[in-house]
Parts: sequence; C-alpha cells; structure tokens
Amino acid sequence: MAFRNSPSTQSTEYSPFSMVFGKEMNLPFDASVLPKDNLSKDAKHHLEEIISNLKITQDLAAENIKLKQAKMKERYDKNTKIPEFRLRDKVLLKEHVVPVGRRSPKLVDKFNGPYYITDCGPNFTYKLRRCSDQKEHKSMVNASNLRQYVDPTDFRDPPQAPERPVPDNPPMRKITNLQIMIKMIKLQTMRVQIQILTVIMEMNQTML
Repeated sequence: MAFRNSPSTQSTEYSPFSMVFGKEMNLPFDASVLPKDNLSKDAKHHLEEIISNLKITQDLAAENIKLKQAKMKERYDKNTKIPEFRLRDKVLLKEHVVPVGRRSPKLVDKFNGPYYITDCGPNFTYKLRRCSDQKEHKSMVNASNLRQYVDPTDFRDPPQAPERPVPDNPPMRKITNLQIMIKMIKLQTMRVQIQILTVIMEMNQTML
C-alpha cells in the first residue's frame, strides 16, 4: 500500500511500485471494477506482458533521470566559477574530520595549512605539499576543498587620511546666549555663598 500511495518521483516520473513490478498496484477496489475476461489470461502471456512493461518503464525512467540531471547541472553551473589555482600557489585544505579529543566541530578550524600546489591533475584536482614540514598529501584534492591562502605578514599599511591645513588665525568660538546666562548664574551663586560666609564669620567674632 505504501508503494501505491507514494507519488511518482520528479526524476523518474513513475511510482516506486511500477518501477519494481512493471505495473501499478491493484487495490481491492480496482479488482472489483476490472472486467472478468482479464482473469482467463495465460500465465506465460501475462508474464511476458509484465516483463515488456517493466522494460519500457525502466527505459523511460532512465531517460527522464538523464534529462533531470542535465537540468540540475545547468542550474548548478550558473553559480559556479572555474578555479584559478596554479603551481606553487599557497592554499588551505578543508578538514572534514574532527580531530581526536575535540568534541565540538564548531570550535575546530575548518581549513588546515598552508599547503602549496605541486601538480595539477584532471577535473580541477591538485597535488599538495605542506609548507611547514614538506610532507606530501596522499591523494589528489579537488578544488572545491581548497581556499586561497593569504599570508598575514604580507600586508600594506592602511592609507592615512590627508592632514587638514590649520589656518593662521583660527576663528573664535561663538558663545551662545544660553552659555552666557549659565555663566552669570554661576557668578551670582558664588557671590551669595561669599556673602553667607562673611556673615557667619562676623557672628563668630561677636560671640567670642
């Protein structure tokens, strides 16, 4: 029942049951609706018909798969770029295995190296050798697992902003009315404080 209820896949355009048995599954409802004259077929003729249908179904499914794969490849190639690695280029190698003793893959560096390219193979594959100990990598590596290495010591000084010329007579800063009022209030409060202090000192002298 699961094979019958499963819809046809997008690549083959056939249900899994028809791909295996060469026909669609007959449900109890289908058996009751089918005419009775189909039940008197010869077993050999029935077997040959099933094999013929199975062969046709498999051939059509294979052609549909090739067409879908071609469309998927065309869609994938739109966003891909041809790698431009050359001999003696320094690269980083992508690590797919978490080292022993480290549990979280998030805390592990995704790329290891640097390596330099010693040979170029077919289908954008490269032979690598480690820069630190000159140890050669065992197998060829595809360009999808490589990244260009940028030497941290090879950098340029950041560009400096041009200095602005300072005028000989810089303009005086403008003082707003609010700033003048604040200064006057501060002076008045200082005067009041001085007057209060003088009065307190006089009272102390008279008491003595």
